Amino acid sequence: NPFHSSAALIFEGPLPAICFLELYDGMGKFLKKERVNSPQTTINRHELGIGIYFFRLVDDKGPISRGKFIID
Repeated sequence: NPFHSSAALIFEGPLPAICFLELYDGMGKFLKKERVNSPQTTINRHELGIGIYFFRLVDDKGPISRGKFIID
């Protein structure tokens, strides 16, 4: 579902002690990387324009989860 100002991402199960959320635009261009400290994290729109975005949750061993969201 599209969001306008912010959205919560909720990951199931325990997360590794150190993991990061990587954000990519609709063309696959890397935008930013943020440390994730809990199974729920918030994505704020801030400088993100309207469009489709992809994310990956990663730790030092590689991807844990991935998905996409739409900003309207």
